[in-house]
Amino acid sequence: MPAREGEAAFAGRSVRGSGTFLASYNLGVFYQVFGNAAGARACFEVAAAQGYDPAAALLEKMPGAPGKT
Repeated sequence: MPAREGEAAFAGRSVRGSGTFLASYNLGVFYQVFGNAAGARACFEVAAAQGYDPAAALLEKMPGAPGKT
């Protein structure tokens, strides 16, 4: 099957975090901005579990986080 236009230019390259923790983190930010705290928490937990420290930091600041009242 021939490559689509532009595919050859990106063969073997990727952006760190694309399709993994960064996608989960960004979706979490989207949920948070639109008031869906449960969705945001779920996405941040996925990103944090994959080692993305900014997601873990946001989880600590969210209401209901361990140690928060």
